[in-house]
Amino acid sequence: MIIVMLIILMLVLWFFLVAPKRKEKKMAPKIAAGEVPAAQNTKTRHVVGLPVPEGAPCFVQVYTNRVAFLSASKRFEVPVSRITEATMYTDTEMRQHIQSSLFQTMLGGAAFGGAGAVVGAMPHSKYKREIAKYNLMVSFKAKDGSDSAIVVTCDDSLKDLAKAIHPEGNEPGDDRVVEL
Repeated sequence: MIIVMLIILMLVLWFFLVAPKRKEKKMAPKIAAGEVPAAQNTKTRHVVGLPVPEGAPCFVQVYTNRVAFLSASKRFEVPVSRITEATMYTDTEMRQHIQSSLFQTMLGGAAFGGAGAVVGAMPHSKYKREIAKYNLMVSFKAKDGSDSAIVVTCDDSLKDLAKAIHPEGNEPGDDRVVEL
């Protein structure tokens, strides 16, 4: 029984310690050649800039020498040398939160009787600014020399993706707010 446990323990250790190093050695030449995503692989939704419908799922893959956009079974690639800017900005919206408190009902009732309880129980509206979605705009020079841009959106922050695409450009922390 102990021998079986030791064999299982050795297999588990080999699996977690030795196998990943073998895989890294195999992948190193491919990563150097730009064949394997080196930095990011993020699922987003297309907004504008690609010949696919708005809102279509779009994977953004950052390689060492190019950025690939995969959407609608098509692959669109932009060399990193032609990318001029990658900026993340947020869309915010005002949301109404209705709040009613049992404490206010009791306080109003104790102070002014039944009418005070009714007034204390009335809901109060608060408006809060909330981030609705995050957008990433990748600006680049097209093959014909004109300025082009691709915009994708996601529910999670895209700061790391923007920094991976264009690390020496605008700081992705430089959020621009677009009010809806």
